Amino acid sequence: MQGAKDLKSYIFKRDRFTCQVCAQQKPVSQLHCHHIIYRSKGGTNQPENLLTVCTNCHTPANHLPGGALHKLITEASQPFFKGGFFMSALNSWLPKYLEFTRKDGFETAYRRDEVLGWDKEHFIDALVIAGANSETERLGVTVERIKLQRNNRSLSIFYDAKWLDRRDGKTKSGKELFNGRTTRNKPHNSENLHRFRAQKLKAGRVLTRKQHYQIRPYDILDVGISKGIKS
Repeated sequence: MQGAKDLKSYIFKRDRFTCQVCAQQKPVSQLHCHHIIYRSKGGTNQPENLLTVCTNCHTPANHLPGGALHKLITEASQPFFKGGFFMSALNSWLPKYLEFTRKDGFETAYRRDEVLGWDKEHFIDALVIAGANSETERLGVTVERIKLQRNNRSLSIFYDAKWLDRRDGKTKSGKELFNGRTTRNKPHNSENLHRFRAQKLKAGRVLTRKQHYQIRPYDILDVGISKGIKS
């Protein structure tokens, strides 16, 4: 992402600030980053899964089957796997194409605990797997994490509410008749559909986050590492 301050800026620059649906060039304030494979379906924040889409095209309707954005899912050039499935696939595929020595977890644990007497840490396990010995010297590893962008700051999530759409009299979810705002403290990103809510048919539920973590999934971080390990 050379020349870009964050992932979103990189995607906009890569796509020349042009919506990939309507092919119109727009100012940054009217552009969104769209996940080709939705995150709810296992999509990642990798650049190949992101597209620049304008506010006029980045609508709930286009996310539904038959919409312009939903069609992109079937046109995606490569699959996106969740972590567990991806690692299982690698475990099956790698021996077919590469020559390497497999290290099982119990071997690493025995060498780390009984032979070397080191603490259980991810980077120490990596050293043991790589062949570290008792003469390996740890000079010190300093990791500085700076959060550049937070993914989800909401403490409460409202869902399952059902409304009567005054346009066609059909039952719609609150997500389908939302207020058009997807970015906090900024103008509406798309059409405000709240005005079409007639009678509330189902109250819905509230999910309250009880734990707060310094870093959450999909946060964008700047990680700096100094010093290292000498063997």
